[in-house]
Amino acid sequence: MLVVIVDKNLAIRELNGAARQFLGPQYKKALHKRNGEAFACIHSHDAPAGCGHGRFCSICPIREAATLAWQEQRVVRRRTKAQIGSDEQRRDVNLLVTATPLPSQKSARILLMLEDVTALAALQTSAPVCASCKRIRDDRAYWEQLCAHLNEQLDLDLTDGVCTKCRQQLYRGLKESQPLFFKEPAGLSRHR
Repeated sequence: MLVVIVDKNLAIRELNGAARQFLGPQYKKALHKRNGEAFACIHSHDAPAGCGHGRFCSICPIREAATLAWQEQRVVRRRTKAQIGSDEQRRDVNLLVTATPLPSQKSARILLMLEDVTALAALQTSAPVCASCKRIRDDRAYWEQLCAHLNEQLDLDLTDGVCTKCRQQLYRGLKESQPLFFKEPAGLSRHR
């Protein structure tokens, strides 16, 4: 998660390690630049005055969240799509933006967190699942196990279990307190 501390104009004052890594060795050049300029928003050069002055800046969810967080002194979250990178390496990302006002006696400071939720957004779109074997078709038209798909997309490991209703139907002779253990046949790997 990219975390930056910005002022009211969204000029960056501090960056966390993830933001520094994202920006690369030249991350120090991002300090005191506006957020859109530092992170290569495609609209940051729409106006000669830069980020915050272009025609799309008035509807920028990042700017709106930061402004509202400071004005109302509360945490504001927004989800948005953004294009980042240079013309040669531009990519679309889905961002969850969280803006939190920081107490300051001198000047306005806002903690701005930019979380890439592109993988989660991809899961919200329709995905074909086989009605028989429950494999899921990925974007390459390859059918894979649902567990493997979720592991690859979200780094989520699923474990086996049996719900109460299925336990009652499948294992009527077992007492509620008896644990169920599944042993995988020798030579089979869970992640194929």
